[in-house]
Amino acid sequence: MAVSLFVSPTLAGSSTIAPAEFSDSLAGGGTGINLGQVANGLYAPIVDQATNDGAQTVYLSHNAAIDPVTDLKVFISQYSQTYGGAVSSLSDYTKIKAEGQTSTSGTGDKNNSNGTSSGIWIDFDADVSQSNQFDIATRPSDVKIFGKSNLGIDATSAYAFPASSAVYAATSASEAIPSAPVAGKIGKSSETGFGSDAALGNRAKFRTRVYLRSAFPDGGIFQVDYSIRYSFTA
Repeated sequence: MAVSLFVSPTLAGSSTIAPAEFSDSLAGGGTGINLGQVANGLYAPIVDQATNDGAQTVYLSHNAAIDPVTDLKVFISQYSQTYGGAVSSLSDYTKIKAEGQTSTSGTGDKNNSNGTSSGIWIDFDADVSQSNQFDIATRPSDVKIFGKSNLGIDATSAYAFPASSAVYAATSASEAIPSAPVAGKIGKSSETGFGSDAALGNRAKFRTRVYLRSAFPDGGIFQVDYSIRYSFTA
């Protein structure tokens, strides 16, 4: 049985087992996630830097009705659609990895208040508060930077989804933490997409941002892929 993974901006997406996925129009004619415009010394999506407000929330689900998916991991890779950026897809991938590698990751970096945070970040904690989201200094097991220590940049170095990323969609509008989540697993689905596997959870949830340090020299559109890998055994 082929199992499909769905990447959605909302808990439900729709009332079916195949929820509505991200479909932002991207430069070059593709579709996916557009994190928006980011200025030097800030991050995107942004609402208010002082209060650490703003992030793109992502939900993952699947259509396996009997067994869970396992070994769920994420990394960034070279953009795979028709490129519409400023230089090239390889250049973008290389530069974003480098920004993650050189980004600071201490106190004050969660909202780039030091102007030295850079690259693409991910926060796996499903119910983290606004004030604490992306606080890599106090939650390094849940907050990661793609490219830091050369991690999260290919299938071998992909970041595994921790148990803290699991959520349970009892209904299209009701999100809860499952009773027995397991790292790397999304529990079985159901015909409606809701109400199944309250133990493991039937969604994985994360937040993501792109940061630019104050001294970042380049402008234009940058494009990379979020690549998600998983295993399924019926």
